[in-house]
Order: sequence, then C-alpha cells, then structure tokens
Amino acid sequence: MPRRLIRHYGTTISAVVIAAAMVTAGAAINRQADERIREGQVEACERGNALRLQMAEDNALAIQAARAQLAGGGLTAAEREALQASVTRRVARAEDLAPYPCHTLR
Repeated sequence: MPRRLIRHYGTTISAVVIAAAMVTAGAAINRQADERIREGQVEACERGNALRLQMAEDNALAIQAARAQLAGGGLTAAEREALQASVTRRVARAEDLAPYPCHTLR
C-alpha cells in the first residue's frame, strides 16, 4: 500500500513540477517577446523623430524663404496672398512636427 501511495503522489508531484516549469518558461518567453516589441516601438519612434526633425528643418527654411519673398516686394496680389497662405499653413504644421516623447515607451 505505501508503495502505491508513493507512486501515486510521486506522479502527481512530478506533474505539478513539470506544469510549474512550463508556466515559468512560458512567462519568460512572453517577457522576452514583450521586451523585443517595446524595443522595436522605441526604435520606430526614434526613426520617426529623425524624419520629423528633417521635415521641421525643411519647413523652417521654406517659411524663411517665403517671408523673404514677401518682404522683397515685386509680387502680384495673388502671389502675395498665396505666399501668405503658404506661410500660415507651414507655421501651423510646425507644431505637428514636434518630436514624440519616445522615452515614455520604455
């Protein structure tokens, strides 16, 4: 009788230990996957910020050039209106080109 009990409980304990090991391994795999996803998100955010910086610089140069043209004179009323509208749009767009806070993804 004791051997049966030992065999029975030994099998049960083995099953519990194996299940616990599987759960632990699964949790570790999930944690690693989450870390890789988070790293990918941060890298993508930083690449996006590099592009935003380039676009912001281009936008600032375009605003500067348009304002210089407006100050220079020799423009028709339609050209002046179009340049002023362009400056207005570009100034409004400058706010959209601010970098995202990538550090919040970590």
